[in-house]
Amino acid sequence: MNPPMVLPWLAHRAGVSIGRAEALWPTACRQAAQITGQRDGSSYWGTAVQTLLRLLQEERRQTVSLLTWPWLLLQSGVEHWSRLTRNWLAPIDASLHTWKLHLEGSRHFAGPAPAVRLPRTGGYMPPGRER
Repeated sequence: MNPPMVLPWLAHRAGVSIGRAEALWPTACRQAAQITGQRDGSSYWGTAVQTLLRLLQEERRQTVSLLTWPWLLLQSGVEHWSRLTRNWLAPIDASLHTWKLHLEGSRHFAGPAPAVRLPRTGGYMPPGRER
């Protein structure tokens, strides 16, 4: 199986030799085949590249000196929390944006009209039936 054209660039970026990256490529392909159950297709190739990136990161951590370990752990921790924060905050941001559009009375809001309560009786009045 031929390695991807970007393999030398990925190896250089990870600080791993090209020969070692080429040796990791078949491992990534085998793991992608086990995960997806396919040997071809976009999900297979995407999984293979993601697995290769993970293997290159693990290889980089194994080849560095002990003095660089804290910095690598800090970097991976920041990357991990950045991904988590983006995934957590995206739905909240979308909800706040919709709420803001609704409060501004924008015509872009496609949600249901709010129920109107009468101030004196406190009863429920369906939308569109105001007095």
